[in-house]
Amino acid sequence: GKEGCIYPIKVSMSAWQSSRPIRSKRLQHVRNLTAAVLCTYFAVSIPLRIAFLPDFDLGSRRCLGYIILDAIANSYFLWETVDILFRSSVEATVVPIDRDGRDGDTIGGGGENYTAAAKSSSSKRCQFHSRALLSVQFLLAALSTLPLEYLALLLPSSPSRSVTTNYLMLNRTLMLLNLPRHLSNVFALLEQAAIVRNIGVLRAWKLFFVMALAGHWCGCGFFLVAKGQALRGNPYTWPEALGIYLVTDTQGTVEMVANTPEAYINSLYWAYITMITTGFGDIVPLSIAETVWCIFCMYVGVVISTFAIANLQLLVTSMDAALANFQRKTERIKMYMKYRKLPSTLSSRIVSFYDYQWDLLKGADEEQVLEELPRSLQQQVANFMCRDLVASIPFLRKANNALLNALAECAEFNLSIYSPSDDIIKPGERIKGVLLIFRGDVEVLRGSGGVVVERKLQRFDRFADESLFIGKVCDRFVRAKTFCEVYLLPADEFQHIIKFQCDDSHIAYMKETALTLAKSSAKANKMFGSAEDAVSLQGFKRHFLPTSNFRKIWACLQLVGIVYYFWTLPLSMMNFFRQTTFIDSAAMLSLGYVVDIFFV
Repeated sequence: GKEGCIYPIKVSMSAWQSSRPIRSKRLQHVRNLTAAVLCTYFAVSIPLRIAFLPDFDLGSRRCLGYIILDAIANSYFLWETVDILFRSSVEATVVPIDRDGRDGDTIGGGGENYTAAAKSSSSKRCQFHSRALLSVQFLLAALSTLPLEYLALLLPSSPSRSVTTNYLMLNRTLMLLNLPRHLSNVFALLEQAAIVRNIGVLRAWKLFFVMALAGHWCGCGFFLVAKGQALRGNPYTWPEALGIYLVTDTQGTVEMVANTPEAYINSLYWAYITMITTGFGDIVPLSIAETVWCIFCMYVGVVISTFAIANLQLLVTSMDAALANFQRKTERIKMYMKYRKLPSTLSSRIVSFYDYQWDLLKGADEEQVLEELPRSLQQQVANFMCRDLVASIPFLRKANNALLNALAECAEFNLSIYSPSDDIIKPGERIKGVLLIFRGDVEVLRGSGGVVVERKLQRFDRFADESLFIGKVCDRFVRAKTFCEVYLLPADEFQHIIKFQCDDSHIAYMKETALTLAKSSAKANKMFGSAEDAVSLQGFKRHFLPTSNFRKIWACLQLVGIVYYFWTLPLSMMNFFRQTTFIDSAAMLSLGYVVDIFFV
């Protein structure tokens, strides 16, 4: 715009309430799931009613369930249609406002008349409104939402009124054009929630859903075509050959013999065996119209089956790809260790490290993923991973967001992974900053060689908070007990950050708090002594350690018991149907009691 004028969006409260974007992701997920379910309901119920429920009537109490569900679905999609219109309208509702926030007639106090600009803006808004009403998205939503079936209530009550009601609902099938988008949103939700991680699995489920829906439509169409031929006087149709209905006279009066579920299951059975080209010949088309429909269903089935087979091949390949790459990498590492003749203990530690990486990341390269992200996303990842760790430091619990974000980003680039029994810090080494435990168990040991456990650190624990303010040399062993991930918040970078973001009084307060906590921790360790892990277990209690031979033998016995159950349960079921039990075999009965007592 011109100098001295800004153009913020000015919207009425009612329009804002109707078209404001969904702030909550959870509410957006609910909307996507609801739309997918209701679209699927119409896609299933409409052909079912046309083919198997010719007596469907809006005034009948027997159809009350369908009427209620239709009303709920119509109300939801009507709201979605109005929301589309309001969203389109708000995008163009722009009113010029001067610097003082008034809808004035002058621009920047220059005294120029603004009437022409206002008229131009109003004409553009009207043009955009008409364009929104004629947009494909709005027209599709409006046409598929119109309750045309209520026009049948104007007709006199008769069988033809019910048939007309069903056919007037065919405009709902336009919602099938939006069904792929709704399903994609639902599957994206499953992938984001880590419910289904493999993209091949998502594609397989999508194809199975399409196959089920296509089989439903083909089965209903096959029965409808046959019934239409019978009503025209054709006595040779497949439902009549199976005894599903009878043609009572030459005018084509159809009398149902089998119930609706039986007729639907037979139609669905024919549709699936035809679509996957596995016809058994028990249900065959008997008229020209049925044959034409059969040919059409074959083409549909071949296309879907081809996509399904290709996707299943992709699924199997993608499921094994990451594991195969990891196994090849492990083999190369083992060949290298064998070539260099590394000790067996060192080799086992190296293999254990790669197994740990596989269990966590499943073959993903974390460094490469972070390098490819833009700077803003890297900072958000750092905040997610390190912000809570940094905020757990006592003198930073009330820090502002800017300080915590800067410190979290600083710590994120100083991540180290340690194997069991690795020394993170040794006595005599200078402590470069505070250690933040992100995953795993760490022990602080004292004494010659580190034989006494003084402290045990786990997630959200810290070591050497005071090193951020004073130089300190470590007099303890800080050793990894399990595989652990430790972040280091360097003292020099910490001082550089707080120098620009904190005043002197705040820095003095943080230093005093850190030193006070360090003295209190030293007194507590001196008073209470070592941790309970340093106390050696005597007698039978030592066998309860996870590394004891007794625990290993116990685990082997559990495995044998589980294998026994897997072997005997099918035999038990087989003998049950033969009206015999294991009571006839004393050895098997005694062994079963022993295994049951063991697990009890």
